[in-house]
Amino acid sequence: MDKLEFDESVFKYDECKLLFREPYRLNSYITISQPTMQDIINFGEQEYYQMIGLLCGTPSDFKVMLWDNGQDWNKISEFDFFCVFATSLTPDKTGILFGDLDFSKFRLATKNETGETVLYNEELDFAIDSFIYHHIVSYIRRINGMTYTGTKIIKGATAKKLVIERDRNRMKAQANKPYESQLVNLISAMLVYPGFKYSKDQLKECGIYEFIDAVKRSQIYTSTIALTQGAYSGFMDTKNIKQESFNWLRSTDQT
Repeated sequence: MDKLEFDESVFKYDECKLLFREPYRLNSYITISQPTMQDIINFGEQEYYQMIGLLCGTPSDFKVMLWDNGQDWNKISEFDFFCVFATSLTPDKTGILFGDLDFSKFRLATKNETGETVLYNEELDFAIDSFIYHHIVSYIRRINGMTYTGTKIIKGATAKKLVIERDRNRMKAQANKPYESQLVNLISAMLVYPGFKYSKDQLKECGIYEFIDAVKRSQIYTSTIALTQGAYSGFMDTKNIKQESFNWLRSTDQT
């Protein structure tokens, strides 16, 4: 079993390649494509986010399901959780990202030299281990603007039951609610934002990373201009404001 949490900072990506939507070749067997907005529309937005939510989900995200199956989410690593459902992922479900790679042809196996659990494809003679899995999901989170929260460890039987009951009630409350688009409000806002140069038709060819980056950049730009105007007006005390906050060209990873 790998660690319950993983430091994703070990993975570094060429941000220019992300922006220009170049496929990411992880190794000889796995290449991850970055979908355009049109690709996601064609695939189905709800289906797309459900798929990446499953791939990138942690045991903590599915604690109720695990608990009802007699498993403690605190004691399951993210890779072990991935192994549970990975073999149900066929190309029709993941092809938008992985092309012809068929996760359903992988089977649980053990590395002879280390005793480590892996997913092994006999036809390819290739195994997905914990490190490769984390590399995959780290990239998917990156291009989709997802934040990695890790697995939240809860100690004590009473505390666990309270958390399970809270999540169960929340799931029941949301069960009959229709799906709420994660993109429509962002698209609508950006199409009326003066600094956004894409038309609706041009946006269809925009990669998801570029679009999410543009959303973040517009927020940075707007807040920076407001901050600068407030500073020059003399009505704002800027001594406790970081100098970087006045730079709208800063990384979109910075708040």
